[in-house]
Amino acid sequence: MRLGNYPSALEYGEQALEMQKVLYEGSHPHVARSLNNLGSVYDRLGNYSNALEYWKQALQIQKARYRGNHPRVADSLNAVGLAYHALGSHDETLTYWEQALEMRKACYRGNHPRVAQSLNNVGAVHHALGNYSKALEYWRQALQLQEVRYEGNHPRIASSLANVGVAHHALGNYTEALKYCVQALQMRQALYEKKHPCIAASLADVGTVYGALSRPKEAIDCYKQAFAICGSNPPQCGDSTGTAQS
Repeated sequence: MRLGNYPSALEYGEQALEMQKVLYEGSHPHVARSLNNLGSVYDRLGNYSNALEYWKQALQIQKARYRGNHPRVADSLNAVGLAYHALGSHDETLTYWEQALEMRKACYRGNHPRVAQSLNNVGAVHHALGNYSKALEYWRQALQLQEVRYEGNHPRIASSLANVGVAHHALGNYTEALKYCVQALQMRQALYEKKHPCIAASLADVGTVYGALSRPKEAIDCYKQAFAICGSNPPQCGDSTGTAQS
């Protein structure tokens, strides 16, 4: 899987799954792990329907094996939500990611990254649904956790700053949006080399806010800098906690 040889990964994964189903009875963790692995391969292949099918089976095993709140059940809930998110089923996504968040809050103490991940995820779904105030609420909580957990400049703090800025922009709070988007940009500039896509993403965010503030010169300057990094491709940043993690 790490080498990107997905057809081979599927072949061996299916063989391992069938063997484990013969070897183990009931809700065995090895079977759940194989189901999760196969779901991840299909997810990376962009076959989200198959990913959903395997991750749902893994979730059923985890629920049967572990009573009450358990990290593995929470991770499976998160994975199912990830598949629904990729399929554009926002209401289903929200259902599973809210369950994952509540279970992770019950499982982990303090400022745990899994809780921050779930907060970010739920915020992202609310943003996709147009619930911008809700998105801001969850993304602010994630930012607070990240700032307590990590000292100084950190990619996850930068991502949370950017998220809060995006939510403020959607709400029309352009001055607040600019503050957070600029902080995210400055942190990413401290973390990454000049041509990093995360810097381009923040430049695009700042440019968008400048445009909303009727400051076209600053907006154009930011867009030019982002274009110099990524060209005509939309900048993609992978430093979030993230919606794409299962």
